[in-house]
Amino acid sequence: MLSQELLEAPPLLKQATTFKDDLSMTESQKKLEVNFRLRDQDEIRSTTTFRTKKNKMDGQKTINQYKIVKNLGKGSFATVKLVLDTKSLEYYAMKSMNKKDLKKKLIGKSTNAYMYVLEELKVLQ
Repeated sequence: MLSQELLEAPPLLKQATTFKDDLSMTESQKKLEVNFRLRDQDEIRSTTTFRTKKNKMDGQKTINQYKIVKNLGKGSFATVKLVLDTKSLEYYAMKSMNKKDLKKKLIGKSTNAYMYVLEELKVLQ
């Protein structure tokens, strides 16, 4: 079990941004675009697929090698979860957005939220 101190202030917090299209999801494998921006480095890592698992004994959810620790918050475009990388034992903040919903939300006269997020990702890279 993780200590409360680690849950409140993870030492190596990193950011992950997730886009998922609910219509194309299957039970075992889902389409995904994940971009990681490391806080202390300018490295971006991406993947287009992910697998989800749920531990039957404790109900713990896992996405690829990332164990979901707790919800951090929810905004108008995304939800953010604290996740633990089970390979490196480092913490990340994973931001998850629904691609279908982003395409429906307009920012300004002609730009939808999805295009806005893609532009922001280009800046990070």
